[in-house]
Amino acid sequence: MMSSPSHEPIEGPLPRVAVLVLNYKNASDTLACLDALASQDYADTEVWVVDNDSQDGSAEAIAQAYPDCHLIQAPDNLGFSGGNNLGFQAILDSGRFEYVWLLNNDTMVRRDCLTELVWMAKTYPNSIIGPVILNPDGSFQRVGTYMTHWTGAVRHYGDAFVRPAGEGRCVEALSGCAMLIPVEVLKTVGLWTEAYFLYFEDTDYCLRAARAGVTCRIAPRARLLHKEGATTGRAKPLVTYYYQRNRLMVFYERSAGLAGVFERAFCWLYTHWRLVRSRIKSWRSGQADLQLHHRAFELAVKDFYRGVTGKCPHQDLYPNPNP
Repeated sequence: MMSSPSHEPIEGPLPRVAVLVLNYKNASDTLACLDALASQDYADTEVWVVDNDSQDGSAEAIAQAYPDCHLIQAPDNLGFSGGNNLGFQAILDSGRFEYVWLLNNDTMVRRDCLTELVWMAKTYPNSIIGPVILNPDGSFQRVGTYMTHWTGAVRHYGDAFVRPAGEGRCVEALSGCAMLIPVEVLKTVGLWTEAYFLYFEDTDYCLRAARAGVTCRIAPRARLLHKEGATTGRAKPLVTYYYQRNRLMVFYERSAGLAGVFERAFCWLYTHWRLVRSRIKSWRSGQADLQLHHRAFELAVKDFYRGVTGKCPHQDLYPNPNP
């Protein structure tokens, strides 16, 4: 029996959950994440860690601290989507789990987080479940996202979703930093699209799931803390590149039919208007960092229209020679 003081218990054995964490050159955050997982009140879990070819001793440190976790070493930096796909496939191949709990390594879960997620998943079958995501100081960060129809801009749902009235409410997309995915959904929808490499692969997956009849829902009593950007750094030109290119990839993929023709045309105008604004701002400032961000934005748009996907090919956008 699984119970929580905030809702009725669910009868029956606990579903087995595989917890999947991706590490890339950030063993300290990963170990802190695993420490928090160790205190979960949900008993039937196994932890899987994919090291994305860190080559900095991360894998060894994780293996030493948690010898019982399943450690998978990627042959290269496969990005967020590719690295997680290694874990997803290994978990599917094991045939021993009902759910996969995908977690960023820069998250700190509360003790009852997984219990609340599983309760919601049992209540709403054929759904991907996300928690309320908080900033490190405990303030509200987000619960889900949606993409505007005309500009492709991404918006966050407000904190109304954390209230009890928001129990089980649907959202368009969940953050890949924390989502509980039924194994049957993974089998139906498939693995994540590796063309994104980093950013928007979670949005793409949720939209693909929706086309297969799967809903995305919020478990408002499930809470975790998220540092956000601990691995990539939120202000890096590389983030600008992936964000802008992949935003267009998702938007064009979801825009269909006659309405989609007009939506794409408007998005093209909106994007190029923003490019002009970015160029003027960077030129006026004379600041090298703003100019590099503009270059990243410009390259992202050009690469999208050229069909460039996967890992960013522009070495000058990387913070070091070995991304």
